[in-house]
Amino acid sequence: MPPEREANLRAGMASVVMFFAERYGIAPPEVSVVVDPDLWTIGVASPGTIRIAAGFVESEVLAEQVRGTLAHEYYHVLQFHLRQEGPGAGSSPVWITEGAATYAQDLYERAQSGGTAEAVHVGRWRHSLGVARPLRELESNGVFREEPESWAYSFGALAVEWLSGHAEAGPDGEFGPEDVGWTDRLDDDGAHLDYYRLLASGADRQEAFAIAFGLSPHEFYAEFEAYRAELGPRLLPHLADEVDEPVVSWSGRVSDATVSAARAELARIDLFHGERLEAGPADYTVHLAGGPDELASASRRMLGVELPASGCRWVSSADPPAAAIVIDASCRSLRTSDLADFHRRAIIGRLLPVERFFRGESSRGPYWLQMAIDSYATHHYEIVAGMRTLDEIRPEQVQLASRLRQPLRTLVRASDVLAAGYEEARALSFLAGEWLVDRADEASLFEFYRGLQSGATWQEAFEAAFGIAAADFLDAFEAYRGGVSPAAAS
Repeated sequence: MPPEREANLRAGMASVVMFFAERYGIAPPEVSVVVDPDLWTIGVASPGTIRIAAGFVESEVLAEQVRGTLAHEYYHVLQFHLRQEGPGAGSSPVWITEGAATYAQDLYERAQSGGTAEAVHVGRWRHSLGVARPLRELESNGVFREEPESWAYSFGALAVEWLSGHAEAGPDGEFGPEDVGWTDRLDDDGAHLDYYRLLASGADRQEAFAIAFGLSPHEFYAEFEAYRAELGPRLLPHLADEVDEPVVSWSGRVSDATVSAARAELARIDLFHGERLEAGPADYTVHLAGGPDELASASRRMLGVELPASGCRWVSSADPPAAAIVIDASCRSLRTSDLADFHRRAIIGRLLPVERFFRGESSRGPYWLQMAIDSYATHHYEIVAGMRTLDEIRPEQVQLASRLRQPLRTLVRASDVLAAGYEEARALSFLAGEWLVDRADEASLFEFYRGLQSGATWQEAFEAAFGIAAADFLDAFEAYRGGVSPAAAS
């Protein structure tokens, strides 16, 4: 291991141990950190031992990410240490085991970064929306692991946050959806750690749960589901209705004319994608902030993103069902085509909510194909919106594509695109999108994504959507490209 990586690992572990010792008064147990070249995951803990994947420690990841992983796994070590081998050992629901470690990791990372509890809370809530099951069904390891792990971990962390807040509020206090940043106001004396101490003392998990958090598991599940149902509409207005279409909200000084213009633009974007491309609906919130301060506040409240209150900008997350975009309406921070691109990403995210990578490749098909669909839709919406004409767009794209000598088939990964030149690769992909639409029709672009949604491989979905095998298309396109951009084929 490079010396600077080892130093970072040692310093990170010391920082993590100190945080939990100072915050909760825990005398540190003995723990060994093992850097394992064969570990299949980033990190894993057992009594007295943390194993970290060598590739993770030695890669170019930020020191903060390594320390966050150490905090998560160290909390697992504390769980083992505090419960010892009491009667309740090993009987906890998996959501509380992993959720408490994730919640503790969040506390540590927030202490290091100086971020707000509200942003952390909203970030976890957004991730947890991907879990369709109620929390009570995630007690067993098998069911918990069936969910995409980042979603299930966030769901568990949100639950432990609620339990800790409920415990700190006490029997006379109320803890509800408005308490999104309670750890900035209450002390958090570590009820989630007391739970594990009680397991070692002889209490079964039902009794330990009730003593530590102030209510039974049955009562908690009912109250937490109601809390979760109330939380969404409070944070993102589009979750408060049953209509699949964007909703505009605003805060601060935003004129009626600005709101009306935004709604009209969204209607045109929705019409273009829904009727012309037959892409399907998108459901998200567009929030218009009346200035930089409002933008920073809304970004934290709706997206869990910390922003400095300065500059002319916009911020978004197209991940459904919590898709949202926050725009500084006091300046022209967002182009019409940018909003159309966000709309399209929200549609694709709805069709294929989990993006997976295998050996650096995307499960949504090669990057040249994703860019072909995206760039075709972007430029043709610019035409519909009256921003540019095809006679302006196409020569520009041909000229950019002529700079690229690599075959289209080589642009498989994001790294391939960046190495070739992003603008040039995107222009070549635009020409490929034109070729495919000319052969099939515009609806075929999103028919490809619906094929992936049904479980087809990208090659199967490609042939079904465009009526030609991907390998045959790539050969035919190179011949076509030679006539369109002869400099590239020379």
